[in-house]
Amino acid sequence: MISNKMNFVIASNNIKKAKELENILYHLGYQSIIYSELMSYIQFPNEQNNSLEQNACMKAEFISHYLNNELVIADDTGLYLDAFPQEYGVSTKRQLMKECKNGNFNQYLLNKVKEKDRKMTLRSVVALAQNGVIIAKGAGKMRGKIALEELGNMSTGFDKIVIPDGSTKTMAQMDWNTRFLYLHRAIALQNLLKKRNFS
Repeated sequence: MISNKMNFVIASNNIKKAKELENILYHLGYQSIIYSELMSYIQFPNEQNNSLEQNACMKAEFISHYLNNELVIADDTGLYLDAFPQEYGVSTKRQLMKECKNGNFNQYLLNKVKEKDRKMTLRSVVALAQNGVIIAKGAGKMRGKIALEELGNMSTGFDKIVIPDGSTKTMAQMDWNTRFLYLHRAIALQNLLKKRNFS
């Protein structure tokens, strides 16, 4: 591992997602910075509903065109509910924004799976680009179930309602070191880094 030497640029306008990626990379011994600290904020092209991989690659390639020679990482993540196999997935955020106007996605999902199969999978694909070319990709997933209610305050978002297989706690009830073991983005990043011999 190239500890604290390899620098990555994170291509995301989602501050919470970017911070998690930054924390994961730091945990693995790498330095990273959000792209907007190196250049002006820019709107990404619209994401597509084809695949997580396509969206992650699009974002990484897009920012890498503006930052010569930088190693740019981007991801896309989807929630897959066993009870609703034709819904969400690659279009999770876009679909939830249409269905849940008040923005309380967790409560909406809790109500949606009530008295139904609560099993779910969170999938993430990360892509690494340099000078507009994808040079590595990695995928990760976390299998688990939707809790009966929001629990925990050590994280936000879906972490408050997701209980990973092998645990009785939601992700938001876990400290960072424990949560790291389950994170779909952490698994995806580790798989990407291994492909490029960064770790």
